[in-house]
Amino acid sequence: FMYVWQVCINGSCFYGRYWEEFTELVEELKKYNGHFVIWVHNLSFEFGFIQDLFKWDNVFPINYHKPIYAKTQNVIFRCSYLMSNLSLEKLGENYELETRKLVDTLDYSLIRHQETELTEQDLAYCENDVRVLYEYIKLWLDKYENFSPGKMPYTSTGYTRKYMRDKASEDKA
Repeated sequence: FMYVWQVCINGSCFYGRYWEEFTELVEELKKYNGHFVIWVHNLSFEFGFIQDLFKWDNVFPINYHKPIYAKTQNVIFRCSYLMSNLSLEKLGENYELETRKLVDTLDYSLIRHQETELTEQDLAYCENDVRVLYEYIKLWLDKYENFSPGKMPYTSTGYTRKYMRDKASEDKA
C-alpha cells in the first residue's frame, strides 16, 4: 500500500498519498525538454512498487531485481544507495550535511495506508529523508561541476574508476 511519497525539488519538499499523484508528477515531467533524474535511495526496493506504473525504455540492473537506473522517456530513476554505498543516516553524518535522518522517530510496527493520518513527526521523518538525499546529490553537483546527474558514477566504485581513468589519460599526455 502507498502511504506517502515525497520528493525534494530545488530544496522544496512535496509529498502525496496516492500512486495517481506520483504518476501524474512523473507524467508532467515528461512534457518538458531535457532529462529529469529522480534519485531513489534503494531503488531495488522501490522499483518493486513502480515497475508496473510506467512504460520503461531502459532498465539497467546489476543483478536480478537490482536496478541501478530505470528510464521512462526523459525521466530517469537513479539509485543513490548504490552510488553512495551508505544509508541515509550515514550520508548525513559522513558528509556533515545540514539535514540529518531522523532515526527511530517512525514506528515501523504500525500498518499505514493512504488514509492513515500522518503526524507532524511522521511528516518530518519523511521530509528529512528526501532533504538528506537532496543535499547529498547537490554536494556532488556543486563539488564536481562536470558531474551532471547523467554523468555521475552509478556505483560507489565508479568514483575510483573515474579517478584512475583520468590519471591514466594524464600520464599518456
